[in-house]
Amino acid sequence: MCCLISVDNRLGPDRDFTLRTHISPFLDFLNATGEFKREERAVVWEDQFIAAGERAVFELVAGIQRDTPEFTSIRLRVSSGPSLGSDTTTVTLSQMPPSALS
Repeated sequence: MCCLISVDNRLGPDRDFTLRTHISPFLDFLNATGEFKREERAVVWEDQFIAAGERAVFELVAGIQRDTPEFTSIRLRVSSGPSLGSDTTTVTLSQMPPSALS
């Protein structure tokens, strides 16, 4: 599972920020872009800079745990100061067609 996190500064002045994302217990962290640090179930990008009018994109890669029940909702929460964001996906299971297994 790949998550792209966009920080949009089209209307603000140049600024420094810290971006934090919480990783669901149903996900196993695999990787992230840039200089980040892990804090238990969180990934944090500290001391980031974004110029006025720009947008920065951060990528988080995680694997859905094999024993996650079908129809489980997985929520990714992101914050930067007072700004909050979230995205939710639902796990569904389907059988692979036999032709894909050969």
